[in-house]
This record gives sequence, structure tokens and C-alpha cells, in this order.
Amino acid sequence: MRRVPVLSLSFSFVLSLLLTVLTVLVTVSGMPGQAAAADITLAWDASGESGVAGYRVYYKRGDVGAPYNGTGAAEGDSPVTIALADLADASHPSYTLTGVEDGVFYCLAVTAYTAAGAESAYSNEVSLTTSVMIQNQMPLANAGPDQSVSKGAVVHLEGGNSSDPEYDLASYRWVQQSGPTVVLDNADSARASFTAPEVGVDGATLSFVLEVTDGGGLSDTDSCTVNVVWYNQPPVACAGLDQMVQEETLVVLAGLCSTDPDDAIAAYHWRQTGGPAVVLDGAETAQPSFIAPVTDAAGISLTFELTVEDSYGLSASDTCMVNVSWFNAAPIAEAGPDQTAVPKSTVVLDATGSRDPDGGIASYAWRQTSGKAVVLSDGASATPSFTMPASAAAGDRLAFELVVTDARGLAASDSCQVLAATAVHVEKSTEEKSKDTKDSGAPKNSGATGTNSDGDSAATWPAAKETASEEGSDGTETAPATETGDVAQETQETSTGSVDAEAAGEPVVGNNIPSAPQNMVVRACAQDGAVAVIITAGVFDDVDAGDRHLKTQWQVGRRSDGGLVLNHTGVQHLRELPLPGLLLEANTAYFCRARFWDSRGGASEWSVPVHFQTGAFSNDMNEDGVPDDQEPAADVDLNADGIADREQAIVRSVLSPVSGRAIGLGIEHSDTVLAVLSMAAVDPATACGAQDAAEVREQYPYGLINFRLEVAAPGDTATVTVYLDAPADESASWVKYNPIDGSWQDYSAHAVFSADRKRVTLTLKDGGFGDDDGIANGVIVDPSGIEILPEQTASSQSVSGETAAAAGGGGGGGGCFIAGSLGNAGASGSWVTPCLLVLFALLGVGMSRRKE
Repeated sequence: MRRVPVLSLSFSFVLSLLLTVLTVLVTVSGMPGQAAAADITLAWDASGESGVAGYRVYYKRGDVGAPYNGTGAAEGDSPVTIALADLADASHPSYTLTGVEDGVFYCLAVTAYTAAGAESAYSNEVSLTTSVMIQNQMPLANAGPDQSVSKGAVVHLEGGNSSDPEYDLASYRWVQQSGPTVVLDNADSARASFTAPEVGVDGATLSFVLEVTDGGGLSDTDSCTVNVVWYNQPPVACAGLDQMVQEETLVVLAGLCSTDPDDAIAAYHWRQTGGPAVVLDGAETAQPSFIAPVTDAAGISLTFELTVEDSYGLSASDTCMVNVSWFNAAPIAEAGPDQTAVPKSTVVLDATGSRDPDGGIASYAWRQTSGKAVVLSDGASATPSFTMPASAAAGDRLAFELVVTDARGLAASDSCQVLAATAVHVEKSTEEKSKDTKDSGAPKNSGATGTNSDGDSAATWPAAKETASEEGSDGTETAPATETGDVAQETQETSTGSVDAEAAGEPVVGNNIPSAPQNMVVRACAQDGAVAVIITAGVFDDVDAGDRHLKTQWQVGRRSDGGLVLNHTGVQHLRELPLPGLLLEANTAYFCRARFWDSRGGASEWSVPVHFQTGAFSNDMNEDGVPDDQEPAADVDLNADGIADREQAIVRSVLSPVSGRAIGLGIEHSDTVLAVLSMAAVDPATACGAQDAAEVREQYPYGLINFRLEVAAPGDTATVTVYLDAPADESASWVKYNPIDGSWQDYSAHAVFSADRKRVTLTLKDGGFGDDDGIANGVIVDPSGIEILPEQTASSQSVSGETAAAAGGGGGGGGCFIAGSLGNAGASGSWVTPCLLVLFALLGVGMSRRKE
């Protein structure tokens, strides 16, 4: 039984003529719910009188003053007589009345008596009310039983069985003692909770201590143990959203949304479960692709099943559907070659070269647009005829327009001319023949737009919408071909005008143009954070002996409006083009085409457009333009403006998949940049077209930073700020990645490091330096990053973006990159080898064959 302090009172009285001090101590005992009894202890000064035989203790209840006739004490009624011999210490006399009632008003006094019976007067009176003073006992803590739980489970710590004898627990406090740190909810209550942390296969042990305190300040502790055990939870398969695509388009299935609660997705397995069979490219990857099959107006439905496995073999499946609709391609009008006719002769116009890719020509419509009026035999025929007017003078021209329409209402047009000549035949020179004669197999209108019979618009490659200028082999911008211009004219406009016609690509008299690229294929390219594809073309074919494949022009555009998103002419990778990352947008229909140039300046027809559609990009659920798995922590503030990067649109931050380093891109100091449309970090060893995978990771600590900017007006110059999570090495420089040939090029001329090396200011130009799409279209696409060269590598020298673009042959790179100014070229020597290779290609020193 714990002891507690007792209540003490003191007073004094006079025995006979002596001063005596009386002290009263009251102790109350008992249990709550029971009648409590009180003990009253009195102490006083011993009497100095001789002959004192003892003392009498008087008490009463209820009021003050004599008579003291109280009753109820265990020692008897008032007064209680105490002989000196019964005192424990006669020199310090005291006595305890026991059994008096609790909560009652008492008055007490003491007298001294002699053996002869004499008794002194009453001492001073002491009055009090006894009160309950239960002895405070220590509480008892109870932290509950030990537990075993699974990782991720919500664990409740139970302290509700703690107790206090007086039922007076005032507070609870839970404290973690050991194990992986967790966050305790309601740690100051009887029932606390937390989420079991992630653990490995060996699990973990967490211990907790509960301290309880009662109202009197006494406390007690107890502990418990929580064992967190690991168990493998199955993954969650996500095959992505259902898609609606058109026939013969590239379809990318999206399985990146699959997750695993406690591990990672170790394997992806796709299989087709319904519809006409297609060939899945990358069926064991998260994002396989295939070409949608040809269908009729009814369309078809394809179903696919994705099965994912985690590292311990558990699996899950999900399905998706791809609905393929029929796409009506526009017809191609061919009005035949220009002709020469003498008066009164019969002229036959020829539209039999017109064709339709998917349904056939439904109707022909001819009309005369200029010259002396004639009457066509049948303007709705493929081969109408007329009589050349007798009044036609030599040199008079008659122009005709042909419109062909397919079964679904799409139309295309072409034109031809008939030149009046005298009846006397004059042999023309070779040059005049070449000028007057058109290649009957070469369409003069590279495409047409029309409207389906059901009102849906369709677009192929309307020349009027090719706002971007085409580029020659030296990067010189020239005007695009006009709608009525022929292939020979277009080729001449893109020539360089060099004295050496063969090296410069100038058309040569009598040169036959190459065949148009065949078997164009678009396939997906796996790349972090971007929709990426690679376009390939068939072999180069030219009937002229000795003609080589000099360069290829590639164009990619949106099917919705025919607008180009890429225009690139290059002398490297002549039959394969990895598109720059972030060039394409998700869920968008595109088409691409290419044409070949021979070593004598002849350009082929454009290839038949290949249509493809990008899939849903499921790795950006919050749609902020940054892949979800590259989002930095919520409090990352790389530009140090006091606002987390995630909370403002002017800054985007990503984590490198190579090193986990954080890097940001800010547009707050630019007047021309409207938005960062998207941003992603790419492992340079796995980027489309990457080379030397084993070496690049050490050289590029932040990886390849891919971003897509929207500027206020086409052709704008943009200034952006790159923010680093730590100062860059003193030897670091900013380099640009060229996906066309997998090379990295010094971009120092347009990159300025801050004094603390934690910021880089980049300057880029839409359609010029720093922009990989090669078009002034209001969008800048730039893959670039920080390079740290090995000690043995010579330091790079910078060159302006315009020079780099010119050396590369167009767009955002490619070809030869000249490091350093022309004045230093001889001293440096670092650019000689690649430039000589390009020069050899231009001069035709055994670099290719007539047919690849």
C-alpha cells in the first residue's frame, strides 16, 4: 500500500499557568463507495507541573465550546483519559482518536490531571471538518499484445486496458523505440495507429512504449512489439484505354499503367485474343505496336490481353480493344504529259494514269482553263479529244484541268497544256525537249484535299499547306514546289547552284530521276517519357548507271490539317529516320513521306504517304507534361523561388532515369515562350538512335533532357533556364543530341553557365538552332544535356547553331558538325574526319551503289 501525505493542524493552549502547543493531525482511510473513517492525531507540549499523572482528550461534534461530550471514537466517549505511562514519549505527548466519522465537524481540547484528581482548564480549542483524502495509487499501463502484420497494413496500438485504482488516468503517450521509423497517428490517445512500412523478405520488428499518467501525476509504462512480415502482393495489370484508329495506321498499346504494390513489374506478355491477326512488334514490352489491318466500311475490332508478372512470379491480366475504321484515301489525279499539236490536228487528253489507293476512280471531269476555246468530245471521259483550232498560232497554249473523284467523294486535280506548233516540223534541241517534256509517271500535284460524301474531311499532303521551306544538301532554304510545278522544276529550285553539278546535287540534263521510296514502314521506338517512332524506307533505285543515293528528304505531318511537324533533309541514315523525342503527341493521327535524291540532283516523286497514329501515353496521369515515374518530390524547388516546382506552370522538373538527379527547366525569364508543353529525361544509352551505350551514362549525369516548347510566333527565339540540383563540374558543357545519327554536338555558343554552375541559360530558335523539327511552326523540340568529358578526351569547341544546321543538311542536326571556327579548323583537326566522310559522299568516292 502506497503512503500519502497526511493533513496537519497546530494550536496552543495553557495548562495551569504553562503554555502548551497542541498539534492536530488528521488521517482519513477507506475505499471509494464505502463509508470512510477518520483518525485524528493530537500532539501538545508536555506540562511542566509536578505531579501531573496524565492527560484527558475532549471532543465533540457539531458545534464549538464546552461541553465536549462527543461520542463515537474507538477509544471511547469524550473525554478519553491517557495516563503518562501510556504515552510513547511523555516529553512529547500525543494521542490518536480513531474511528471518528469522515466529513464531520469536530472540536477538540486537552486538559492535564494529577493523581490527586486535580484537572487543569481546557487548552485552546481546535476545530476541523474531516475530509476524504484517498491515498493516490500508481496507475497500471497496458500496451496491448504483440502483433504480426503485413507490410502496408494499418496497425492499431491498443492501450485501452491500462487502469488506475482511482479511475483517474489523465494522459497517454506512445513512443516508438526501435525499427523502421513510422508516423504514429493519435500518439497521445489510448489507441494509436500507423501504416506498416515496406520491408524486404526478412521483415522487420518495431517496438513501442506506452506511458500513462494519472491525475495525481503518477505514471507507469508498458511496451509492445509489432512484427512486420513481407508477403508478395500480386501486380495490377492495365492494358490501357480502348482505342479507335484508322486502317493502316501505327497503333501503340499502352501497358505502362500496370503497377505492383510491393515490387515491380518484371515482365509484360501481350497476345491478340480477337479480330484479324496482326503482327505485334515488342509483344514482351510495355508498349508493343502493330499496323492496323486494312478493312472495309464496316470496320473491324481487335482485342488484346496483357499479362504482367512481378519479380516473384505472381501475375495479373487485363484486356483492351482497338476498333479499326476504314480510311478513304484521296485519289491521285494525273492529266498526262504536256503536248504539242499543229492546227486542225486531233489531240487526245490522257487521264489513265490517275489512280485511287483504295476504291478506284468513280468519275473524271475535264475543263478548259485558258487558250482558244475548244470542244471536248466527252469531258467525263478519261481520254477526251478535241481538234486543235485552225486559227491557233505557233506558241499558243491551251490549258486543261482534270478533277478525279473516288467512290466516297474525295477528289484531286491536275492540269496539262497543249502547245500549238506550225505544220513544219523543226527538230528541237535536247535542252528544249527536256524543258517541254514532263515525266508521265510523276504527279504534278503532290496531294489533294477533299470531302467525303458523309461530310468528313480528309487530308493527304496538300502542297498549299507545306508552309515550311525545303532544304538543300547544304541547308539552304528554298521555296517549296508550287501546286502546278513539276518534279524537274522542284528539283532545280532545291539545287545548290554549285559549279560542280554532281557534287552539289544540281540536276543534270538527261538525268532520270530515282524511283520513289517504296515499302515505307513506321515502327515504335521504346524511349523514356516520349512517344517515339522510327521511319524506314525501301531501297534506292535509279535506272541511270552510276547514280548514287545522295540524300533523303523526310516529312511528317498531322492528318487532321496537313500541317508539317518535321521537315528534314540529310545525307546520313538515308533510309532510316529516328524521330526526335517529344516531336509527336499522344493520341494523334500522323502521316509521313520521303523522297530520294540522286548524286546528279534528281529528286524522286514523294512516296505514297504512310499513315500512323500514336497511342495514349498512360504515364502522365496528372497531365502536367512530366512522366509520373520521373516526378520529383513534392517539395522540390530547383529555381529557389519559395514555390514548389510542381505548383507552378513556369517550371518543370524531372528525375534522371540514369542517376536519379533532379533537373528543371524554367521559362520565367522569357518573353517569347508561352509554355513547356512536355519534358522528360531519357537514358542516353537507350534513346532512339543511341550509340556506345556503355560509355554515355558516365558522360551525361543528367541523361538526355527532352523538352517541347510553345513559342508566341513561328520563328521566335526562345531563352530558357536549366536548373541543376548541384553545381555542374567545371569541365561540364552543354551538348545537343542528334537522334538522326545518334551524335552529341557542342552547344556552347548558345549555353551560358551561371557563376555558381547551378543554372544554364539556353537560347534556341524555332526552326533554327536548337530546334530538331526543322520547321518554324511555333514549337521547339530539343533533346540536349550536360556532358562531362573523360580526361583524355579533347575539349570540344563551339559553333553557332546556324553553322551546325548548315553542316548537318537541315532540320535540327545530322551530317557533319564542325567544331570551332573556320579559322581554327586547321589547328584543331577534330572535325576533319567526319567532314571528309561527308565530302566523299558528295563526290561519290565508292560510298554507295546504283541499287542499295
